[in-house]
Amino acid sequence: MKVKDAMHKGVDWVSPDIPVTELAKLMRDHDVGAIPIGENDHLVGMVTIVTSSAKDWHRTTSMRSALRRVM
Repeated sequence: MKVKDAMHKGVDWVSPDIPVTELAKLMRDHDVGAIPIGENDHLVGMVTIVTSSAKDWHRTTSMRSALRRVM
C-alpha cells in the first residue's frame, strides 16, 4: 500500500489568522485531527489535536482548552 492509497484527498487549508475556536469547529465538523495552515499558496504549518512540544506548552494548553470547549 502507498500513501496515496491511504491519504485523505481534497484537503483544504486555513489561514494562520483564523481564530483557534474556529479551527477547532472545523476539526470537529470534518472529524479530522489535523489541519494544514497555508498562506500565499504555500504550506506554512500544521495544527493537530496532539502536540508534544514542551516549548509551546502555554499555547498548546490554550489550544487544547479551546478544542475541548468546541468538541
